[in-house]
Amino acid sequence: MMIQSTRHRKIAFSALLIPVLLCSACGKANGRKPVFRVDGKVLYEGRPLAHAFLVFHPVNDAGPQVTRPTATAENDGTFAPTTYEAADGAPAGEYAVTVEWHRPPTNDEVAPGPNQLPALYSKPASTPFKVRIVEGTNRLEPFQIKR
Repeated sequence: MMIQSTRHRKIAFSALLIPVLLCSACGKANGRKPVFRVDGKVLYEGRPLAHAFLVFHPVNDAGPQVTRPTATAENDGTFAPTTYEAADGAPAGEYAVTVEWHRPPTNDEVAPGPNQLPALYSKPASTPFKVRIVEGTNRLEPFQIKR
């Protein structure tokens, strides 16, 4: 009888422990930095740059674990970065924004082609696009890319 009682206690303890562990994992997911709406537009030689890929690199925060919001420009060149969920924005802070544009693959290609923009736009250290995201809605000046 004692063995069965101990076994039931272990099962009951496990049944209580699992939800506690799951809730603690949920707490970590809720430990996200707050994000704020960001709207922008990217232009190449004055025209919208559809499907450009943008990465917001935090200026004062580096390393592999740092959150880097990303965006893909729409056909009209507009973009809204994603940090955790689609187009949710970016945490407040200073960013160097890189931009790349790859030609889509043709019928006989599997992957997109190489970046078609000048290299300075694709590196955080050389990109001219520096932005500051603040609490509230952020409307960025258009990013003007030139040859």
